[in-house]
Amino acid sequence: TKNKIMSHRISVLQTHLQSEGGARVSTSGQCKVLVVGGAVNDVIGKSVVDEKTLLHTSCDGQVWSKDGGVGRNIAEGISRLQTNCKLVTAVGQDGAGDGLIRRLSDINIDVTSINKIEGATTACYQCIVDSTGQLVAAIADMKVFSSITSALIQQALSSSFIPNIVVLDGNISTELAVQTLLCSDICRSAITVFEPTSVPKSVIPFKQSRDTWSSIDIITPNDMELDSIGGFLFGESFETESLETKCKKLLDLGLLAIIVTLGKDGVFLASRPNSSKPEKSSKLKLGSLTLMSIPPQQILPSEIVDVTGAGDSLVAGLVAGLSRGLSLPESVVVGTHAARSTLKSTFSVSPNILADCSPYF
Repeated sequence: TKNKIMSHRISVLQTHLQSEGGARVSTSGQCKVLVVGGAVNDVIGKSVVDEKTLLHTSCDGQVWSKDGGVGRNIAEGISRLQTNCKLVTAVGQDGAGDGLIRRLSDINIDVTSINKIEGATTACYQCIVDSTGQLVAAIADMKVFSSITSALIQQALSSSFIPNIVVLDGNISTELAVQTLLCSDICRSAITVFEPTSVPKSVIPFKQSRDTWSSIDIITPNDMELDSIGGFLFGESFETESLETKCKKLLDLGLLAIIVTLGKDGVFLASRPNSSKPEKSSKLKLGSLTLMSIPPQQILPSEIVDVTGAGDSLVAGLVAGLSRGLSLPESVVVGTHAARSTLKSTFSVSPNILADCSPYF
């Protein structure tokens, strides 16, 4: 019975979005989003065979490269969904870095806070996916991200670009840089979203004092990253709790929303207003405790080209929805449409993302 009620709520929500989404477009030009995170050159190899026959040998397939990186992907998705966006990151002083900056500028992203590091190489991510598009193995060279420094973040925060929403990914690796961002007046007033990026990086901001990371309002982990964060904050027993209990515990610490990405099982949303953040709770239109499963958008296995970037597109859709005044559940639904669009694309963010989300904008 509970599942039937939840399914009905989601159906009503999606119908509401389709009928009402177009009326909200005018607010997007007023909202600005600051993204702090990684920009990467992705190299993907897709095999024509399944995972079991792929290991320890060479095999036929396709290899292609594309712009990537969690922060960069989120920024691209936000910009393609017609929301003003600025990216803070570091790249090498090389051709790969120059190309990344040029293509970001071409899609109207503010690139004035991208730091080109002499003697460094632009970050590179190389992965192998099987014939179904699922990840088999990957290697990441991200050393340049240590140059996303406190000074670079201070420069971005002191500019005339005043964001309403701040997004940071787990690639901000230095404690001082994280502290500088999260303790800023901007993060204290803007809705602040943390995308954990990976299990090892998921706990980076939570290594700071609680007073520092308390400016984070929304986190977007997958189930393993959720357990990593909760295990760090509560101990190993956290993993044995139910998903609802895990989220409630994190909400008790002052987070306003937890959006757990579950792959083919969709998204779990937990949110609750907090008396210590009345203005942010109001901005997010939070009422009582919400625990909601949101299904993924339907897609055939044969339509999936590459899973890389789908989660980043979901975050971009979420942020773009919030920037237009949609509620959290509505914005998550927009994110699921953005994710499906990218699953069907060879790009880290689908060039068709706006068209595929157009019923809601």
